[in-house]
Amino acid sequence: MQVRKGKYPESDSDEAVKAGEKATTQIGKDGTNKGKIFRFNPGKQEKIFPPKHPYLPKGCGNCEYKLSYDSNNEKCRACRAIKKCMERAQKLTKETVKEYKNGWKLETYAIIDKSTDDYKRIEKTAMDFAKRGEQVVITPKFDSPENCPDYDNIYGSLEGTKYYGKCPDFKVGNVWYEHEGFTGKNPKSSFRNMCNHGLKQSDRIIIEDCGLTDGYMYRSILSRVVRGENIKEVWIRKDKKIRVLYKAESQ
Repeated sequence: MQVRKGKYPESDSDEAVKAGEKATTQIGKDGTNKGKIFRFNPGKQEKIFPPKHPYLPKGCGNCEYKLSYDSNNEKCRACRAIKKCMERAQKLTKETVKEYKNGWKLETYAIIDKSTDDYKRIEKTAMDFAKRGEQVVITPKFDSPENCPDYDNIYGSLEGTKYYGKCPDFKVGNVWYEHEGFTGKNPKSSFRNMCNHGLKQSDRIIIEDCGLTDGYMYRSILSRVVRGENIKEVWIRKDKKIRVLYKAESQ
């Protein structure tokens, strides 16, 4: 507000600067300096709003275009789209779990939660395949291809099969495998459930040993094949090792 020079005493510039410094550097009771925002100079910074201003969406504070966010601005829209693509690409980056001089390698994806028991179980099994001299990749779980644009980037080789839209646990070379864990107190029921669930994801499965004889399990697999089920491989995992229980003659 403008005032007449003769009506009010002239302010002291040094005192005014000190008062401004105090007001914009003082830490409040909540531990933050809310006045810091007033130290921003739009002219010098060539930006309308300072970083982390509430008018800006998260992540737009240090915009290289020196703009305030505007949903109608082509650069702003492009910027946000590019950031989303970069974030998605980063999550879909492969990470090497183990690599040996003899050439075998086990990889996984950054998007996968490595802390779950399910992942740890799958990793141990995938490692067994990798130790055999195979290139193995543990893959993430996605929604249907229609809802997830990244599905085809990983599972595109399943297109044209009945497993398209599914997410097997890992890939050995160009072949997909599903690993099912042992749950339940009834061995026969557990074996049946592991086969039922696993064969919905892939025609090659690894199941946990549940105390049944190889003969019983082999006959059960053969009866499924006779009934028309497409089963190419069945592996059993026991004592941290895997072994082949069944492999189709054409394999």
